[in-house]
Amino acid sequence: MARQDQAWKNALQALFPHALEFFLPSLEAHRDRTRPFEFLEQELRAVSRGVRRGGVVDALVKVPLPEGEDSWLLLHVEIQGRAASGEIPFPERMFSYAARIWDRYHRRITALAVLTEPDGTRVPDRFVLEAYGTELAYRYNLRPLAREDEGALLASTNPFALAVLAAKKRPDLRTDAQRRQFTLDLLRLMRSRKRPQEERWALCLFLEGVLPLRNSSEQELYWREVEKMEAKEEEPMQQISVAEKIARRRGRQEGKQEGRQEGRLDHQLFLVRRLASRGHTPEEIGDLMDLSPEAVRALLETPPNP
Repeated sequence: MARQDQAWKNALQALFPHALEFFLPSLEAHRDRTRPFEFLEQELRAVSRGVRRGGVVDALVKVPLPEGEDSWLLLHVEIQGRAASGEIPFPERMFSYAARIWDRYHRRITALAVLTEPDGTRVPDRFVLEAYGTELAYRYNLRPLAREDEGALLASTNPFALAVLAAKKRPDLRTDAQRRQFTLDLLRLMRSRKRPQEERWALCLFLEGVLPLRNSSEQELYWREVEKMEAKEEEPMQQISVAEKIARRRGRQEGKQEGRQEGRLDHQLFLVRRLASRGHTPEEIGDLMDLSPEAVRALLETPPNP
């Protein structure tokens, strides 16, 4: 899975209530908060077999409703890059998913399509079949990021709005220096708003995936500024700082590429162990980090550094 796709998937799962509030506020207001929502990844793979074309991130979420324990609906989410990519036109693909989901579950469905590229404004919000008096129209919630107002996104207190802003600005941020400064500005804004540590961590991971820094010097400048921000906080983002301090220290001591490689492996090892401590299986961790389950198990068996 491409790095940007993985970033969207991780952010959607880590910040799902905020994403729901941003894109579908009426559903977020109505859902039953006493029962957890559930991402149906295996079920989605089953219904999407033979349908998925082009670069997309998709999700199927079971959202509980307050009418009773057996009351819930299915939310189908598509996050699409270029609208013209793939063999099947986007509206037809949305309908194909809905038909298969309905055939499998016979439950109410609502669908959300998020189009991240500028050409998303040309995509229709429905699929229509019509012939000799018979008509079928499937309409879904369509959100092209090109139509989002940047000022409103920046002013919003919803952390997912900042993720959307970063994705919208991505084509304009062409250099590493621009991306570094923009990322730091968003992280500072999250801190100034006193957002919980987990939300800041989720946004940081998303920004790393959507606005990656390719230049090692820019990466060094970025993490140096992150350290400064942490030093001013009573509750620093320890998940980031510990791994990155190890990475930088080893990189400086070695002064060579192998030193930087060790640092990246330490960062990876730290994240794998943290996810495992939260109860994630090697398969789940591998899916989140683009690693095989065998590689995850090998990392978990690695002895701690002396």
